[in-house]
Amino acid sequence: MKTSRFYYKNNIIQQLRGFYHVARLGSVTKAGVKMGLVQSAISLQIKNLQDDLGVKLLENKNGKLELTEVGKSFYNKIFPIVEQTDNLLKEFWKGYEQENKNELKLAVHSVVASHLLPD
Repeated sequence: MKTSRFYYKNNIIQQLRGFYHVARLGSVTKAGVKMGLVQSAISLQIKNLQDDLGVKLLENKNGKLELTEVGKSFYNKIFPIVEQTDNLLKEFWKGYEQENKNELKLAVHSVVASHLLPD
């Protein structure tokens, strides 16, 4: 294993996400759609991740991408990291919105409410 830094825009999480989605979906194109990136960006992430690690994580067998043995082991290690990272903001905002939900309850006659309050 190389000891070099991960240089893909200094964002190892993005590299891991790219690899994770390719491994899970079996397609660079599908991973790109999932991540909102073009195929070439995902391919570059994978290439740089493999270069940085000094191992081959994926191989093309009969037109199908498959994980190498090292790739399977690496995928199992990064799976919880990527899952937690991808769910972090969703969980934060869900909790934040519930904690900070502002409601104003008024007791007014329906005639007054129909004239003064928005629909």
